[in-house]
Formats: sequence, structure tokens, C-alpha cells
Amino acid sequence: MSDDIIPITNDLKRKLNSEKTRTGISAIMLLEGETNIPAGLTSRTIYRCLGGLSKTASCAHLDYVLVKWAQYEDDAKSL
Repeated sequence: MSDDIIPITNDLKRKLNSEKTRTGISAIMLLEGETNIPAGLTSRTIYRCLGGLSKTASCAHLDYVLVKWAQYEDDAKSL
């Protein structure tokens, strides 16, 4: 993982939102109970990326979030 900062493109925002929708797992649920969260990553950080309020983000944060969502099955919240 990297400390690099990258722009949040429309494609990246769509990817983040599609993973949230696909899994049904909110940003809060994604981080709940986790102990290895990258420094500075909060559910607020994720929501700002999802909503387009943040124009850039840490690669480490984005990598972490995308890997975590990828671990869930479709509609995981309803399981």
C-alpha cells in the first residue's frame, strides 16, 4: 500500500458506490470491529469519497476499502 494521493475520478466513485450497493455493506459496517485500519481512514472519509465531496484520497485508504468490500458476497448485509 502506498501513501500516494490520487484523484477520485468518476470511474473510481462509481466503483466504490457499486461495491457498497452490491454488498449492502455501509462504510460504518465495513470498518466495524476492524483493528488494522490504515491511519486516518474513517467512515466519514469513505462517505466523502462516495458522495464526491473529496476530490482526492490516499491510495492506502482506497486499496483497503476496495479489498474489504471485495471480500463480501452480493447482498452480504442480508445474510
